[in-house]
Amino acid sequence: MLVDRYAALIYSIPLKYGFREADAADVLQSVCVILLEKLGTVREPGGLAAWIITTTSRQCLALAHRQARERNRTAGRLVTAEFDAAAPDQLPEEDILALERQHMVRAAIKQLPPKCRGLIEGLFSDARVQTSYQQLADRLGVPMNSLGPTRARCLSRLRHLLTAAGYTP
Repeated sequence: MLVDRYAALIYSIPLKYGFREADAADVLQSVCVILLEKLGTVREPGGLAAWIITTTSRQCLALAHRQARERNRTAGRLVTAEFDAAAPDQLPEEDILALERQHMVRAAIKQLPPKCRGLIEGLFSDARVQTSYQQLADRLGVPMNSLGPTRARCLSRLRHLLTAAGYTP
């Protein structure tokens, strides 16, 4: 499903803006609604990730403005402000490109066979707790000495999928 495919990308943007997880979930929900409403107007399917990033960034800005207005209201001072759509706190171009690359890698990893996907995610996850080779081998049900050759084959498959998708580092 389309939402499943882009959920991690959408969710990661509010977190990059510094929002809490609950706010990130709200942004995810609103972007998914907008995506469903506007899906018929997307002319270039290849540009969908960029469209999603832009829409998510705009939703983050709108949320930040709503939260600022609410803070002002609860502080006893009703302040109205005009906000520029091209606010300086939008994600820089290099962050947007990095998000698109991350999304391409996640999408390619999802296309790998389950054993390769588990190995790649186990080796390269950004979890705070490192998994030892022995723990990973036990989890995957393979001998520990086969992880190296299996990793090489899985990375080769991943590289092939990324090249086919047009990934550029």
